[in-house]
Amino acid sequence: MVRLTFFLLLLMFTTKLQSQGVIPKEKDDQYKYNQLFLGIGYPFIVNSKDFIEDFQDYLGASENTFSANTLLQFQFKLKPIYDIRIGLDVSYYRLTLNDTYSLEALLANAKYQRDFSQEVDVSNIPIFLTFDYVPYPVPYKSYVGFGVGICYSSLTWLESFSSSYRFDHYIPGEHINEDNISPCFKLFTGVELSFDETLDYSFLGSLCFELSYVFYSGSVKFFENTSQQNYSLPVDLSRDYKLFPSSLNLSMLVSFNMSEKFFIRNKDRD
Repeated sequence: MVRLTFFLLLLMFTTKLQSQGVIPKEKDDQYKYNQLFLGIGYPFIVNSKDFIEDFQDYLGASENTFSANTLLQFQFKLKPIYDIRIGLDVSYYRLTLNDTYSLEALLANAKYQRDFSQEVDVSNIPIFLTFDYVPYPVPYKSYVGFGVGICYSSLTWLESFSSSYRFDHYIPGEHINEDNISPCFKLFTGVELSFDETLDYSFLGSLCFELSYVFYSGSVKFFENTSQQNYSLPVDLSRDYKLFPSSLNLSMLVSFNMSEKFFIRNKDRD
């Protein structure tokens, strides 16, 4: 539902802008100063096939995968130097994998039911130093670029358990609660659509649509702390997993002009 809503909003904005038939000015004022971008988006996560398969086989879980929430994005870009725009890109989003299921177990020569609940939560904050190539100083322009940086991830795995066998010695609980920092890389392209005819005295700058692909290098020994359990289908507990190797992100941002003339004018009014 979140994905459908985002795509509908993206389509509505694009259609509206295209239907206005506005003739752009010859020169873009935004080439004169720095810009602040704020926006939202959605990350389409590429799940690790090996991790999902082992998660299902080892725990007896169902075929669930990670789901993502809305991506919040902040960018600050310096004015272009020879068509190159250097910037800082910071975003935040969460991934969750929730599963509830029941398994039968043979204990003391009798069958009993075990009820499990798995909650895996990952909070990600990728931070990039970005480089845009903006070849045309016009109000309606496209750009391409790349970013290098780090991703701060906070991972928790909480398992709840109940059994119809009162002497069941299975040990649930918080198996993982750790923070990691790992390198990441980003490729992106976008379209920037200016709002006003003259932007020197306008704080609101432009509407921007951006498509990016992010590569993550972080890994974790996910099952390492469960070695005390007696599962029927064991896996290599010391194995490293990339829970989410990459993601395709769609973002819609609004820029704000860091024009000295804008701030001077408003200061004079005071």
